Amino acid sequence: MSVQLQGVLVEARLRGLLGPGSLDAHITQAAGFAEAVPDGATFLDLGSGGGVPGLPLLVARDDLTGILVDSATRRIKFLEWAVDQLEMASRVTVAWGRAEELSRSEHLRGALPVVLSRSFGRPAVAAECARGFLAPGGLLVVSEPPAGAPSAPDAGEERWPAQPLRKLGYELGDPYRHRGFGFQVLVAVGDCPAEVPRRPGIPSKRPRF
Repeated sequence: MSVQLQGVLVEARLRGLLGPGSLDAHITQAAGFAEAVPDGATFLDLGSGGGVPGLPLLVARDDLTGILVDSATRRIKFLEWAVDQLEMASRVTVAWGRAEELSRSEHLRGALPVVLSRSFGRPAVAAECARGFLAPGGLLVVSEPPAGAPSAPDAGEERWPAQPLRKLGYELGDPYRHRGFGFQVLVAVGDCPAEVPRRPGIPSKRPRF
């Protein structure tokens, strides 16, 4: 871990923007996301908050560019500060707003090959809020709970039911693990359905599954 990245993550924790666990564990989980990100891609970090996994991923992979999205002004100000500290302004866009609205903007609708989701929300919320950003064939990569937890990948199709995912325009990809961390991949099929996502707040209030 670079000194600059360590300093940024320590500051994120001091501001209450980074959850429990060692900094090394956060870096390891971010490296797991990297396994699904193609060379030279632009990814979107959904609900970036304290900048994980987006910032560690950008530090580790200088071939990537990123869009860090968050709806809270306090977190956006931190992300802008962090990008400046890491001298990444040429490779990173910090975007303030609700995913449900940003994914309908002309420059982001159906534009991205990869969206990353770490602790953004329950599966139905992450899937719906991410879908509008994805180009046909694009990937949504979601961090999963630890193995053995009630909502872990071994809980079966209950966590990622195939029929509701098809209505959102996804096929279920293969889950994978990286040094103890689990990830689920969803594959965008064709263009995003016109009605997806619903208005801001509706995906979390009335999740589709």
